[in-house]
Amino acid sequence: MIVAEQTALANSPAADTVSEAVRPSLSSPWYHVRPIFLITLLATILRFALLSQPVLWGDEALVYLRVAFSYRDMLDTLLHDSFAPLHYELYWCIARAFHMTPIVMRLVPAISGILMVPAIYWLARQLCNPWAANCAALFTACSAFVLGYSRDAKMYMDFWLFCTLSVACLLWWLRSGGESRGWRGSPARWRWWGWTHWACLSWG
Repeated sequence: MIVAEQTALANSPAADTVSEAVRPSLSSPWYHVRPIFLITLLATILRFALLSQPVLWGDEALVYLRVAFSYRDMLDTLLHDSFAPLHYELYWCIARAFHMTPIVMRLVPAISGILMVPAIYWLARQLCNPWAANCAALFTACSAFVLGYSRDAKMYMDFWLFCTLSVACLLWWLRSGGESRGWRGSPARWRWWGWTHWACLSWG
């Protein structure tokens, strides 16, 4: 009798509800978000390890040279060399506050390389499931190509970061129903896309 009652209770809808509440859900947001924090931590360790080595190489020395003089001189040099100004304007401000050691010179690309990991995750989430997005983020964190440019004082890493954010914002806006509501729909997301797109043009 007791066995029959236990069997009936186990097969009841209430038991299914309790079981679902106790069992950890693999589709819960925290389960899918948590790996990206660990992957970003891994990317941080890889990018800041021995950041001062090697010493500044040719292109990094040219970045230092372009921001060493007055703001007007920097703009004239950038106009002659056909470079967008935003990266160098940031370095010009940094040079007025800090001594431009190799570590200081590489802080901007290192931080951009770290932020590229969650940016790639967010972009991938607009297109595929969390598992694939975490894999894309892990590839980005461990990629020798991305890691190399995350330790280069040129504008490449910051530019690629804003390109990634621009595409992610555009897809995010489209997924919100931007197409059905016209170009005036989702104004906040539209502004985010416009800002990141402007940053791409100014940085690269």
